[in-house]
This record gives sequence, structure tokens and C-alpha cells, in this order.
Amino acid sequence: MENRPILSDVEIANMYFGNPNMPVQEILDLTGLSKRDFYTIVYRHGVPNRLRTNHHNVVALADQGMPLDQIARATKYSTQNVKYILRKNLHD
Repeated sequence: MENRPILSDVEIANMYFGNPNMPVQEILDLTGLSKRDFYTIVYRHGVPNRLRTNHHNVVALADQGMPLDQIARATKYSTQNVKYILRKNLHD
């Protein structure tokens, strides 16, 4: 049996939002949680979805007139992904 740290729900939520470059799978591996249980904890604590937050950042930067290549560098998305997010946002 693997020894995993016992973390509170708050610690798990903080790990998720406080480490934006840490993949969810890594958190699942560290905690032993299922994806369903993990997202239940995160949402219960009001932690915003990182993907949705990052997409909002792309839109906000574009609204400020920032060029696509700079948005891509700032958000660590490809330019193609930035274009996709902006197109998708027009239809939401």
C-alpha cells in the first residue's frame, strides 16, 4: 500500500489553484482521489476552474488590444489555441 499524505479539503483546493502549472493528474496521484471526488472538493470550496479562468484571461488580454502572439506567450497557449478560445468565446 502506498503512503499518501492526508490532506484536508482546503489543502487540496489550495494545491489546485495555488499551483496553476501542476497537472490535475499529479494532484490525483498525490492524494489518491478520483477525478470526481477531486472536483467535488474543489467546487465545494469555490475554487474556480483553472481552464475557465485561463480562457477568461485570454479574452481579457484580447479586449485590451494585446496581439495574439503576446497573449500566447503570456498564457502559455499556442497562438492557434488563443485563436480557438477567442472564436469559441464569440459563440458562448
